[in-house]
Amino acid sequence: SETRQYYSLVYTKKSTETEEQYYQRLVTKESFESDLNCARRIYILHIVFPSLPLWYEDQYYSYVKSFYETYYRKEQSESEEVYLKRVFTKCTGESEENFWKRVKLVQKTFSDYQCWYNKEYLQKLDACKCVSGVSSEAELKKKVESENNSEESEGARKAKLACLQVFFKSSKKSSKKVQTTEESQEEEVSYGSSSKCH
Repeated sequence: SETRQYYSLVYTKKSTETEEQYYQRLVTKESFESDLNCARRIYILHIVFPSLPLWYEDQYYSYVKSFYETYYRKEQSESEEVYLKRVFTKCTGESEENFWKRVKLVQKTFSDYQCWYNKEYLQKLDACKCVSGVSSEAELKKKVESENNSEESEGARKAKLACLQVFFKSSKKSSKKVQTTEESQEEEVSYGSSSKCH
């Protein structure tokens, strides 16, 4: 598409750029952009360049934290179940390993959200079916490691296990309600279907 061609042309790494300079250029908010429009632009970049370590590796989390905070914030109108389906939907061009690494970063960004600890919702998701009938982290580890999925590399299984282990941890702030909005935010962020991972 023309959009993809434009983004590929404008945002391809320059020979003079270091990895860090390139990533910084991708995520820096333009003067004319709102937080939401910046997040939407970065999401498109995520689709155009799906394999960049920028999106998935902990060492670059500080670069993309603002994007995660805006794009993956739970909407006021979303139930926990709907929100989890949105987060656990594989994005265009995303490998199995990178899918789990991304979900883990969303969990890290919104660690107070209680939905991460709700096994009832999570085991309904296709990606999380392996938690069904599992009652401990040790049992989960054994189940994930024994899965024979040709599409999954060793790295993918490790990323998956790291992400799923949170299901068996108790929330440290279990009495705290899920924060769906920020008081400082002047208007409700509404993404619409166009912003979901497809």
